[in-house]
Amino acid sequence: MKTLRPITLVTLGPALLGVAQAVAVWLSLPDSRRLADIAWALLVGTGFGLVIFGLIALAVLTGERHPDWLYRYSSCVSWHTSTAMGLSLGYLFACLRHQVFDSLSAGAFMIVFLGAVVKVALNEALNRKQQDAT
Repeated sequence: MKTLRPITLVTLGPALLGVAQAVAVWLSLPDSRRLADIAWALLVGTGFGLVIFGLIALAVLTGERHPDWLYRYSSCVSWHTSTAMGLSLGYLFACLRHQVFDSLSAGAFMIVFLGAVVKVALNEALNRKQQDAT
């Protein structure tokens, strides 16, 4: 199976996620079937798609252009990402226990989300490099 290029990931991924988000809003929320609500869902889905697929495409592009740098620093980036995600998850569980949600909770949630995206991107880039070697 042919792998997708980074430019394809960045262009098609966010567009498809935005359309999927708009369709999900259309189907699941009958009160939100106005044009403004659908446009907002499309914008939010496309924004999340840019974050998710942009980081994956960046990691794949780094793996293609600088594979030695990726192999050298991927374990360090992965370790620091795991540490930040662990601390953030701990804070989120404490907030759930005390039934509090503040701006730090939103930041912790974003750290967990971005950390998961970074770890997926590193895994994808390293697996592509291993597949190209065989």
